[in-house]
Amino acid sequence: MARYDYTAVDDYGRKARGTMSSPDEKSLRDQLAAMGMHLVSNRQVAESSGRALFRKRIRRADLIDFTYHLKTLLGAGVSLVIGLSDVAEQSTNLEFREVLRDIRRNVQSGATLSGAFALHPDVFPEVFVSIMRAGEVTGNMDGALSDLHRFLTWQEELGKTIRQATYYPMTVIGMVSGLIILLFTFVFPRFLSIFKGAAIDLPLPTRVVIAISEFFRDYGLYALAVLVLCVVALRKSGEFPPMVLRMVSAGETSGNLDDTLDNVSAYYDREVPAIVKKTFAILEPAMTVLLALVVLGAALSFFLALYKMVGAMGAGK
Repeated sequence: MARYDYTAVDDYGRKARGTMSSPDEKSLRDQLAAMGMHLVSNRQVAESSGRALFRKRIRRADLIDFTYHLKTLLGAGVSLVIGLSDVAEQSTNLEFREVLRDIRRNVQSGATLSGAFALHPDVFPEVFVSIMRAGEVTGNMDGALSDLHRFLTWQEELGKTIRQATYYPMTVIGMVSGLIILLFTFVFPRFLSIFKGAAIDLPLPTRVVIAISEFFRDYGLYALAVLVLCVVALRKSGEFPPMVLRMVSAGETSGNLDDTLDNVSAYYDREVPAIVKKTFAILEPAMTVLLALVVLGAALSFFLALYKMVGAMGAGK
């Protein structure tokens, strides 16, 4: 995904400049066209890998602070352009500061605030732009910013609730999986190595355990890294289904966003703990059984091989 500096105009000739991520120039043109803008010129931005690696991610908390401060400034009678400038300079996130400066420039050039938001789809989601556009159409930008602040705050709190609810299950799954990897990587090979040099035909369970142990010996660190990434990804997941976002957009358009958020919040507050509890009620015994099968299988493979080796030694006397 490349980044482009671009200049575009709308149907009324109002100019907008900004930076947008897009696979190629044609996709950039299509993205702008979908926003009612016509591409005039563009330049691909060369970005060093170091800057891309250490660029600070724009978080939902940044958007919460932005909507709150801009709402407060507009409510105090500050103009939109000056409000955007003040909020941009107060932002501690340098990446977000540049985005807000670009939004201010586009608004100064005649773009609507929602249109300026739409030029940064990687920062402002579609529902954000839709709520802001509805506020502009109804002449209630303060109310739209208040609704956005409440919606984003609710999203943040719900995300924390989900992460807290999944902390214990994910910790147990991670510990059990890590223990299994540890057993096959370090513990079992110490006991099974004595059979590999023996001049006997090892039983099938022993050969299976040896093969698994050799796999984890060679790729154990990779398996552990994948496990950690999966646990982290699951705990950080906080995405909402499209149905919820459509409900929020519809609630804003009809002027009933407060009721919509109350209904959606009540649903999630009821369903999330129930789903986590139900899922873990299945996973907890399943992980316990899996760990027991691993230990019993390894013990069986050890004693079968030992029995066969002792029998071969007795037959050789």
